[in-house]
Amino acid sequence: MAEVLTRRIELPARGGAIAAYEIGPADRPIDLVFSHANGFNARTYLSILAPVAATRRILLPDIRGHGRTALPADPAGRADWTDARDDLLALLDVLDLGDVTLAGHSMGATVSLLAAAEAPARVRDLVLFEPVIMPAGATGGAGRLADGPGHAEAPRRLRQPRGGDPGLYRARGLPVLDAADARRLRRRRLPRRGGRVGDARRRPGVGSIPTTSPRRTTCGGALSAIQAPVRIFRAEKGSTVGATPQELQAIKPGLGQEVVPETTHFLPMERPNLVIAALSG
Repeated sequence: MAEVLTRRIELPARGGAIAAYEIGPADRPIDLVFSHANGFNARTYLSILAPVAATRRILLPDIRGHGRTALPADPAGRADWTDARDDLLALLDVLDLGDVTLAGHSMGATVSLLAAAEAPARVRDLVLFEPVIMPAGATGGAGRLADGPGHAEAPRRLRQPRGGDPGLYRARGLPVLDAADARRLRRRRLPRRGGRVGDARRRPGVGSIPTTSPRRTTCGGALSAIQAPVRIFRAEKGSTVGATPQELQAIKPGLGQEVVPETTHFLPMERPNLVIAALSG
């Protein structure tokens, strides 16, 4: 794996610091920011993105309420992900990042979408894996991504990848989670307060950010406002992209969309080579 730099980046306007990992050629500026899914953290994606780091400098932040980030994350009264969006915007400002690819999985994809609409001059393009985009006319609910589509079967899928022995994946050059990560994920069912994921502390509120209607209405407006190219990869089964391809195309003509066969919401773990190909620039 590429050398991993552990960072703590102060965000004065946001009341604290955000933790992040940075990988890729040291002589390149950061040109890809990847945001993780709800209930996971940045470390989860390091092995998947390691091949991309051969040509790109990647920043992987721990979103508020996750990993090593210590920003306040009380879930009480939380109705959307605008605080995570604003954290990402502050991060782009503090590091003075421009011409970057914003990418992410699930919550991280949605946060990237919302941030890109607010800072178009800083964003080259977006690559979104399973963003949470509700269908037209959907009503808000208190459902959570952490126990949403495919959550209960995630440990089984990660322990036994399609095709059998993970060793076969490694022999073919496909990244897989290491045994320690797999054991941790098998133990995890619903997020717990005060637990641990890898070497990163889980903050109160991890996995407790509800997928409610404010995000549905905001996402449509954000998508239509973005001028940069956008690609969305959705799972064939249990996708959190609730809007139809036709609805999304009407919002943003020219939008790149792909339904990935035989995948669930855990698409990046199930098709790491697709992620690598989509992000390698």
